Amino acid sequence: MTAHKAKCSADRRRLLTPRLVVLALCLSLLASLPGCGGCSCRKKPKTQAELDREKAEAERRARLEREKKKPPLEVDWLVSQPHTAKAKTCWVKPGHWTAATLPAKANHDDILADLEIAVTDTQGRPVGLPGIPYTLSTSRTIALPKKQPKQFDARLFLPVGPDKARASVRITSRQGGRRFEAPFQPLMPMPPHQYYCVVLARWPERYTYLEKLETFTAPAGLGFDLGERQYYRVELLRAEKETTLPGHALFWTSIASILWDDAEPDALTPEQQTALVDWLHWGGQLIISGPESLDALNHSFLAPYLPGTSSAARQITAEDLAEINRRWTMPLAGQSSPALKPAGAWPGVRLQPHSGARGVPGTGEMLLERRVGRGRVVVSAFAFSGRELVGWPGLDGFFNSALLGHPPRSFHDVEGETRITWATANPNQFGPAVHDARRLCDLRYFTRDTGRRVVVTVRPQESFLDEQDPRNTVMDTDVASWDDYNEVANAARESLQQAARIEIPGRPFVLWILAAYLLVLVPLNWLVFRALGRVEWAWAAAPLIAIGCTAVVIRMAQLDIGFARSTTQIAVVELQGDYPRAHVTRYLAMYTSLSTAYAFHFDEPGGLVLPLPTTAERDATEVRFGRSALRYRYGRDIGLEGFHILSNSTGLAHSEQMLDLGGGISLRQATDGGYELFNGSDLALRGAGVLRKGNPRDDGGSSDNHLYLCWLGDVDPGAAPRLHFRLHAPGAKTPLWPERNDRPETAETSPTGALSLRRLVALAEKAEDMRTGDVRLVAWTDRPLAGIEIRPAAPQARQVALVVAHLRYEHLSDPRPDANSRADVDARYRRVLLSE
Repeated sequence: MTAHKAKCSADRRRLLTPRLVVLALCLSLLASLPGCGGCSCRKKPKTQAELDREKAEAERRARLEREKKKPPLEVDWLVSQPHTAKAKTCWVKPGHWTAATLPAKANHDDILADLEIAVTDTQGRPVGLPGIPYTLSTSRTIALPKKQPKQFDARLFLPVGPDKARASVRITSRQGGRRFEAPFQPLMPMPPHQYYCVVLARWPERYTYLEKLETFTAPAGLGFDLGERQYYRVELLRAEKETTLPGHALFWTSIASILWDDAEPDALTPEQQTALVDWLHWGGQLIISGPESLDALNHSFLAPYLPGTSSAARQITAEDLAEINRRWTMPLAGQSSPALKPAGAWPGVRLQPHSGARGVPGTGEMLLERRVGRGRVVVSAFAFSGRELVGWPGLDGFFNSALLGHPPRSFHDVEGETRITWATANPNQFGPAVHDARRLCDLRYFTRDTGRRVVVTVRPQESFLDEQDPRNTVMDTDVASWDDYNEVANAARESLQQAARIEIPGRPFVLWILAAYLLVLVPLNWLVFRALGRVEWAWAAAPLIAIGCTAVVIRMAQLDIGFARSTTQIAVVELQGDYPRAHVTRYLAMYTSLSTAYAFHFDEPGGLVLPLPTTAERDATEVRFGRSALRYRYGRDIGLEGFHILSNSTGLAHSEQMLDLGGGISLRQATDGGYELFNGSDLALRGAGVLRKGNPRDDGGSSDNHLYLCWLGDVDPGAAPRLHFRLHAPGAKTPLWPERNDRPETAETSPTGALSLRRLVALAEKAEDMRTGDVRLVAWTDRPLAGIEIRPAAPQARQVALVVAHLRYEHLSDPRPDANSRADVDARYRRVLLSE
């Protein structure tokens, strides 16, 4: 029994042991499970790296969503050059070509496209070119890498006429032809008399005071808004890395002057540097604040044109400014005016003048000036941004006459309004004095400004002025703008229309060719083959002889059978003394016997071309059957497309460009004291004559105001003939040079169909616009001028060019102070000055 119990107990233990093991495992498993009473319900916290990754992913997804919602292409505002960094306005001068900047960005893909800009009216219709049945758009190729903002140079031309205009910007992709239309861009027209004054400085904000000077803004009273009153639009450019100046001189025609203060010369591209020097030679004005600028400019592209150099540093005291105070510090309403006096010595430089420079009279050698072509460079011994100078009451008159070279002014009180006129003008004559651009900008081109017509405009009525008041009608003058109706264009147009035609062979030529053909076909043909013993071959040779004679006739007559074309060209080459680049204007006539589409292509990237109206009257041509579209392309391929000429008719065109002639034409002084003309250009001059206003003295000046002449005849490249002047009798009606009648190009009467320069030569020989001491060469050449290609080419081509070289310009008249000051007539202005 006991044994049995022991056995049962052992069996139970064997069965219980696995159960206990299983139970222990279950209990341990339950203990590890989360639950109540000691089990945790919290999630494990994320690390900072995990949080950052989640945030970055969310931002990436949001950015992708925003990118999907963006348009494929974003185009910002079209802004005219020059402009500041934050500018959003496109200012344009009617009749001038305008360079602009267009920012754009591709959002989704790289884009290779064509950028096209057209000037439209407020209804979106293209503005027509005056006098011709065409509209104009400008086009270039642009490349937009994905998500990279780009700024593209653009060009446009606003004709004279429309009061309000806009720019239509269209970008057409070359991959698939997708077109992007940007919103219409407003164009803000500048009045004809208004030009730019550009400040290029390291710290341009120092010159914000310029806009407050009467020199820049005329106090014209309540009847004129600020836009009409401004003589100059002041653009303050920071010139450290790059500048927003046009890259070609013919787009600088709306810039009158540049003030340079410690600007970095390399901030200008090589193209901008060349454009600035071209602009300077044709009448631009460069004013240099000397102390911080001269050392850098002595080793720059402007070094050959500086009036002087800095020989040493100096301290400028009140004693050094005594001459400036005597000339330019004027009394205020009979009371003494504060003089220009440094609070402490100014840092300055001692100026060493160039041989062709002079001290500006009335400045005590603090300013030097030098003529560069028609232009002028002024450099100062002190900075123009000093606090004492800016607060000096005489600064406005000093800036007007000593720095800008303007004539003195007179201030008047007319019916309670402060008005300004030039001191030599009628005090009651308001319009011409204020709006005469010829006094505000000295930029001139012979083919643009000779015989220019004055534009008469009616000012919009404002405030309380009477509509019948003659003061509401003003005469606006414009200089350096594109002009197809001045005396030069009219003379060239008349000569082209008389000469541009196919040269049809005359009766003697036809009879001579017919006789020669019959002689070869019959007796000569028979004799040759009879000598060979093969007379029957003469019949087989007859067709070959006919074909050969036809080729000879075509060659000798310069005609294509069934399709005749000819090109006739009258050019005007204008040079400045000892400068190798010339302003070349071409007036072109293309005749075609079949309807032809012509294209023009330039070698020089700044070339311009437009059709030339066929009549000399601005309003004589009426467009009745719509207008065709012209496209001016620029960038790598510069030219004009879409100029169509109908069958048996002649089309006219007008082109301009700056062209390097390989060297200049200069007036040199010989070792014996006389003068000689050196032709360093590639031009073979014909019929050359030199005009000088005033008899030269030993000191370089002139002893009188008479006209002196020297005839040279032919002057080949490299020649240096001596000049021997003779007096042209005052009031004489005889031609300046009877020798001009020896050549049909310049004779009083020319053969029918000949290219005549007679009227153009007469315009160039007018001495009314010459100052005493000026010297000018007038000649012509029949050598072809490079620079333009006309497609399709014509088998007949004739050309002749007038050459006008301005060999020397006299200094401007000595600057004079104003007749009075604004404080003399404006009591409120006087109180403000005296309180300061």
